[in-house]
Amino acid sequence: MPTISDFCRSAPILGLLLGAGLLAGCGDGDSGGASAGNGAGAAAGSPQSDGELSAWVEALESGQSTLTLSGVVTSNNDAPRDSAASGDIYRPGLGSGAARRGSNAEGPYALTLYTQGAHEASPDEVVRVGVSLVLPAGAEAGRRYVIASFRDADDDQVQAHVRGDGEVGTLGRQVSGELYLAELGERASAAWRFEATDGRGEEARRVEAEGAVRGLDFTPQREARYEITVNGDSEQYLGRVSIHETPNDYAVSIGNRIVLDVPVGIGAGEYALAGQAGDGVIRTSLMRHDVEEIDGVIRLSERNGVFDAEIDLEASGEDRVQLSGQLEALDFDR
Repeated sequence: MPTISDFCRSAPILGLLLGAGLLAGCGDGDSGGASAGNGAGAAAGSPQSDGELSAWVEALESGQSTLTLSGVVTSNNDAPRDSAASGDIYRPGLGSGAARRGSNAEGPYALTLYTQGAHEASPDEVVRVGVSLVLPAGAEAGRRYVIASFRDADDDQVQAHVRGDGEVGTLGRQVSGELYLAELGERASAAWRFEATDGRGEEARRVEAEGAVRGLDFTPQREARYEITVNGDSEQYLGRVSIHETPNDYAVSIGNRIVLDVPVGIGAGEYALAGQAGDGVIRTSLMRHDVEEIDGVIRLSERNGVFDAEIDLEASGEDRVQLSGQLEALDFDR
């Protein structure tokens, strides 16, 4: 793993700090920046290290990021760039495998940043490469965290890997490094450095990653949060919503095999829920349950180009079902 002084000598980062007048972050006398947390997930080190990583963030303008890769994969543009244009995203963790799954309100949250690069086996072929960093639950701004692999990270450590097109694949069986979290809320700001390795000895594939992001906007996931009672037994549900587009409507699956057929062109307002579609009525299917009558209401409100909703319904038949809760970030763009 490169030392702090190695990264201070990194040409892209050094140039970034010089241009912003923040070279002090790489000096032995620097004592700025937030101090590391005292939990097990805080990286061992001194406040000087935090000052260096925070300087990487401060050298960027809001909405910018930088990402440098070297080793088996090498980035071809290390200059600060517009995060939105690069496809960078800050959102709840997506889950699957060992990765953490998050919610809009509680997290855990993930940062994924992209760059263009080349694999050493095909240096003339430009491929898209991404770095994924999944924060621990309850992560706090102003703290420094150990980075480990998706499989081996403790609950209070950051999960990370490098993934790219073509021969790049995924690098992340062994990961070591650190991340400084400067901001976490409606926007995220952070700086990191880590080494990801696959294999051992001379056959190992290694890549070193360093970078920073400042003021990256949060992208909420489509999400359902509700209480459902079936024949007297209640449970709380929290999960993702999937939307499948058809020629005339959107099939909105909200979990428990419940589907709302939302008409194309729908706007904010209150709509009835029933077993059959109609004027001002959204057809609703409860495929897991044996019901004959469905009666309910959904109230859609628009926010930043997406819809949030309050939903209440009752269904009766062989099963009796009651559901009440919220849907978030429904997007019906064609």
